[in-house]
Amino acid sequence: MKKRMKHLLNSPLIVRSKVLWTAVISSLSLIISMPAFADGGPSAKSFSSYILSDWVSPLFAIACVVGIIRFFMNQDIAKAVILFVAGGIIYFFIKDPSAFLDKLGFFATKFGF
Repeated sequence: MKKRMKHLLNSPLIVRSKVLWTAVISSLSLIISMPAFADGGPSAKSFSSYILSDWVSPLFAIACVVGIIRFFMNQDIAKAVILFVAGGIIYFFIKDPSAFLDKLGFFATKFGF
């Protein structure tokens, strides 16, 4: 009886439904806790900046840190440094794209491009 119950709980249909319900509940909790709709009504710009700055950039930073640690553990110092620099540039672009592009424009005018 226990084997049959264990088999039923691990069947693909049950596992898919668990994943589906997890995704639905996660989406609902994200929508409910969203501060982008709190001030001034819904706006696509505030929603996208909320997602980029509060969700994507920290996850990207964590992925970069894990990659850098793995490179250091494998003694690939050059790859770790390259990932650190490239990850930092991409992180600041994701965090605030307009400020990043303004800085690029400043460097272009400073060096005469």
